[in-house]
This record gives sequence, C-alpha cells and structure tokens, in this order.
Amino acid sequence: MADGKVYVCTKSKLITFAAGEERKVLSEVLLGSSAYSTPVATNGTLVVCSQSYIWAVQKGARPAVATAAIGTPASK
Repeated sequence: MADGKVYVCTKSKLITFAAGEERKVLSEVLLGSSAYSTPVATNGTLVVCSQSYIWAVQKGARPAVATAAIGTPASK
C-alpha cells in the first residue's frame, strides 16, 4: 500500500485498488509476462517485477527502456 492505493500483481496484471473498506479498482495493467511478486513502493517509485521485466513507475518520470534482459549481465 502506498499513496492511499493498494497494488496487487496477478499472473498477468497489475491491479490498483483504492485503500478503504469498499473494493474499488482504479486501474488494471496487462504486464505482458507472468508476475509472481509483490509490488514494492519505495522513495516515490513503484517497482513491479515479472518473469521477463522490471518496471519502475514514478509520477512525472519520462519513459525509458532498459537494454539488458533479466539474467543478462549489464555491460561495463
């Protein structure tokens, strides 16, 4: 839970709920890859991992694409 929202990963989606007694879905995002982890909120960034990707979502950030796949060593 972060910023008054609850973030949940299912096998194929990231679902955002409003925090509170009533279950209110705010958004559903198809991940394009199986996710079996818990989203992590830290320092204003939401981090979501799937079997193939890692996303770092931050308000106001511009899109960027990583050049290395998970399990591939980063170049020096």
